[in-house]
Amino acid sequence: MSLSLPAGFIARGMRANDAAVIRGLVSDCQRAEFGVPDPAMLEGVELTWGAPGFDGERDAWAISAPGGRLAAYAHLGPTRMHEYVHAFVHPDFSGRGLGSWLIQQSEARARQRLAEHSFSDGTAGDGGRLEQWVAAPNMAGHELMRQHGYDEVRHIWGMVIALAAPPEPLETPPGITIRAAVTEDDLRRAHAANDEAFRDSWHYEPRTYEQFRSQLVDIPAFDPSLWLLALDGDEVVGTALGEVLGERGWINEVTVRCPWRGRGVAIALLHRAFGEFYRRGIREVGLGVDAQNPTGATRLYQRAGMRVERQYDVFEKVIKG
Repeated sequence: MSLSLPAGFIARGMRANDAAVIRGLVSDCQRAEFGVPDPAMLEGVELTWGAPGFDGERDAWAISAPGGRLAAYAHLGPTRMHEYVHAFVHPDFSGRGLGSWLIQQSEARARQRLAEHSFSDGTAGDGGRLEQWVAAPNMAGHELMRQHGYDEVRHIWGMVIALAAPPEPLETPPGITIRAAVTEDDLRRAHAANDEAFRDSWHYEPRTYEQFRSQLVDIPAFDPSLWLLALDGDEVVGTALGEVLGERGWINEVTVRCPWRGRGVAIALLHRAFGEFYRRGIREVGLGVDAQNPTGATRLYQRAGMRVERQYDVFEKVIKG
C-alpha cells in the first residue's frame, strides 16, 4: 500500500543549497539521541552528496513541514550490492508517518537501482540487502524497522579516547617501521593493504583504487601526514588513516594484513596516531567499528584506552530488483 505524507508536508529531492539546513537537521536528531552530534555521521552524510553516481534528485528525499521548515531527510548511499539508508526525522515531527514514508521511498529506489545495475558476482536485478541505520537510543525507530520487515543484524560502535596527556610511547614490533604516507604510490599501497585486510570483514566488497580515493582521499579532510603506514621492509602491512573532524581526531580505518596480526602492529599504529593528534593540540580521537568484528578489533581499542561513546544498530531487509 502506498503511503502519503500528512497534509501540508511536501517532499522533493535534494538541492545544492540544502546542505546547511540538512546538517542542522542531522545535528538536532543527534543531540536528541546522544546529547551531542556525531562528527563522523555528519561527515558521512556530506561525503555521500559528492560520491560518484549520487543523484540528489533521485537518491535523497527532503520533507518540508507546513511553513517550509525541514522536517525529515533521507538518502540512499552510493550504489553497491548492500544498499544503505541514513534517515533523520526531526524530534519535533516524530510520530507523523514521515519515517514510514521515507522507508517506502528508499526501498522503491533501491529496487530500481538493483534492477539497473550489474554487480561483481554477475547478478543483475536478482535482489540484495537494504540496510537502515538507527541510533541505539531511538526505540521508536527500532520498532518502525521491525514493522516494515527489517531484522536487526549488526551494531556499529563509535569509540573515543580522551587524551589528557601524551600517550605512552610503545615499542614498534621487531622489523616494523611506521611512517606517514608521502607519495601517490603510498596511497595505492594503502588501498591494496586495506582491501586485503578487510576481506574477512562483514559485508566486504572490493573497492577499486578510484573508489577508495573518492571516499578517503578526494575529500576536504584528507591529510596524508595523518595517514600512517606500518611497513615490514618496504611492504605495507597495516594502516591507520586519520583526519581531523572539527575539534576531534578521527581514524577512518585501522587495518593489519592477516600474516602480521597478533604482533602488536595495530596498537602501535593507534598509539602513534594518538600521539600525532595530541601533538597537534587535539585531545579527543574517535573511530567506528563493527561491534562483532571477527579480528578482535573492539578488544584492541578498549585495551588502547578507548570507550564506546555511541552505538548505531543496523537493520537489514532483503529486497528484489
